[in-house]
Amino acid sequence: MYKRNRYSAEITYAHQNRAALADAASAETIEPEITITPIGNIDQGIDGKDEYVLLTRKDDDLDADTAHNWLLPQVYRESLRPGGYFCTSVGISTTDQPNKVIAVIHHRYDV
Repeated sequence: MYKRNRYSAEITYAHQNRAALADAASAETIEPEITITPIGNIDQGIDGKDEYVLLTRKDDDLDADTAHNWLLPQVYRESLRPGGYFCTSVGISTTDQPNKVIAVIHHRYDV
């Protein structure tokens, strides 16, 4: 429904632009389809361990930033007491395959 006066037309077009921006934003928030394949662990003694995993994206290429932003919220945990477990960092290494990266999850203890 389009109004004849200029002010109403601007409101209508602004509303359409907001709707288009909202649709674009919701399209960008779609979660990627990523699988995790365990590779192995390196024990760091009392400090914790480093866990190596292979991340494979099924629907598109996987870059380091996307992998980091996807993995960290899944493994993130803060220590609430002395001696408690925490995991606040992951490392990402690219591979020669565009849809795969190797990630290192740093499991630590607050000592």
